[in-house]
Order: sequence, then C-alpha cells, then structure tokens
Amino acid sequence: MPLVYAFRVIDMMFLHGSRVLFQVALAIIRVNGEALLKCEDDGECIAVFKEYFSSLDESEPSLLNRDRIRTRFDNLWEVAFREFIVIGDNAIEQLRNRYKNEVFQGIETFVKRTELRNLPKTPNLTSEQVSNVYDRYYSVLNNDPQAPNKGSVTMDFNSFEVFMSRLVNWVNASKKNSQQTKFLTRLYNAWSGEDGVMSLETLIAGLNKLIDHDIMNSLSNFIALYDEKHDGKIDRESVLQLAEDLIFITTPWRNGTVFDDITNKTIESEIARKIYERKLILKEQGIDTSDDEIRLPTEVRFNEDKWKVCPTG
Repeated sequence: MPLVYAFRVIDMMFLHGSRVLFQVALAIIRVNGEALLKCEDDGECIAVFKEYFSSLDESEPSLLNRDRIRTRFDNLWEVAFREFIVIGDNAIEQLRNRYKNEVFQGIETFVKRTELRNLPKTPNLTSEQVSNVYDRYYSVLNNDPQAPNKGSVTMDFNSFEVFMSRLVNWVNASKKNSQQTKFLTRLYNAWSGEDGVMSLETLIAGLNKLIDHDIMNSLSNFIALYDEKHDGKIDRESVLQLAEDLIFITTPWRNGTVFDDITNKTIESEIARKIYERKLILKEQGIDTSDDEIRLPTEVRFNEDKWKVCPTG
C-alpha cells in the first residue's frame, strides 16, 4: 500500500488499536472479492492486490451514494468501518486463541521444510529418517529453556548424549559409564564442525557416514573415528579402543535385547510353524479355526501372511 495511505491506517491503529488492521484487511478482501474468486494460485492473488494498491488514488462512485465521486481508498475506509465494525478486540483475542496452535504448527512446518531442504545430500538416510533426526534434535534442545525454538542452534555434549539415547539402543543417558562417555565424546568430536561445535548439518552428515550401506565404506568410516592424526593410520592403543567400543555398542545384540533382521526372520518362521501346527491339531479335533484370533506380545514383530497363505493350511 502506498505510504500516504499506509500512514493513515497506522494513525487509526494508534487511535483505536490493532483491530483497525483486521478491519482494513477484511475490507481489502471484500472489495476485491470477485477478482480473488477467479484466481487459481497465490501469484494471481498477489497480482490482484498489487493492482488494487496501485490504484487507491483513482476516483470512483461512492459505495453509499452513487452520485458522489471519491477515491478508492475512501471507499475502502468506508467498507472497513461500516461492514466490519463488529470486529472488536474481544473477537480478535478469541480467534487468536482458537487458531494459535494451527498458526504455530504452520510456521513450524514451513521452517522445518526450509531447513531440511538446505541440508547436505544423505544417500544413506531416507527423507523420513532425516525428518525423524530433525524432530529429535530440536526436541532435545527445546528441553533447555534458554534454547530458541528453531534456527541455527548448536548442540553441546550433554544434549548429544540425550539425543543418542533416544536414537540407539546402546546409549542410556540415565546410566552413564566411562565407556559410553568416551565413545560418545569420540563421535561428538568427529561429527562437529571445524569450530568444534555440532549443528544439525554436521550431525546429519556424521550419521549418514556411519550407516553407509556398503559394508566396506561403513567399516572405513568407523575406523576413521580413531585416526586422530588424520594420516590414514591408527596405533595399537587406538585399535584396542576400537575393539572395546565395538563390544560396547553391540551389547544389546549380544544380550538378546535387540535382534538383527536374520534373527527376526528366524523367530518369525518358528512362530508361524507353531501356529500352523496348532491349527492343524484343532482341525483334527473338529474345531473351527476360521475365526481363531492369534494374540502375540506387542513387542513381537510378526508377519501373519507366513501362516495365513500356507498352501496346506
């Protein structure tokens, strides 16, 4: 809006409060309603508003008295304070409270989409995984009341430890030990930037290297964590530390609290065999098993098709 008219709106806002901005905005939409309804995208809407603002000083018949000629801005002023006089401070406050969460969510979604778009390429991480890392990264940082909601926020070591405890099974933030602290410190230093500070970008890049789908690349990236001199070599002490760290991070698998895909498939096949044998026994006893409901513990991952599509079932 040209400044000469914008100043008049600001003057009225100082006199009557922020409701004036809403009244004028609604009047602009009301006056341009027919043109806006014909628009098919945001660009056309913006073009309508630009054309309207550039013609506010043009003359046209008064909306109330067609024999009287006045400027478009004067007509806009009249629509704002006649048709939308019902817009008061209470109504604005109620609507703000009602839609506040939706507005914040919309802003958050936009910020997230923009930041993810600017991250480096991650061939080993899917878009869903990157999105998950983003959410966990900021959820950890937002536990700190001093941390802003979004933006270029860095992560210190304590926050990194909490973050990793939510991402992997071999880190327990509530039960710290020297082995865990030493290995996480190694990861933190390796995944931080040149300034020694970890950001979302450097964290994503580090995770992407560690889970390389090529086993040789994955091993090389893991061994590189112990190349502290960056000369392509690791000494005897570093080799021993590497072995200890491997034992540490594989503890959940060795304890049987986490299974790999091969073990899961073996367990799944055994469950399917037992279910199929049970159904055969029930059939021999003349018991209808068509509606037999199989209940398994929620932590068990099981593909029911393994026994439902059995050709001899």
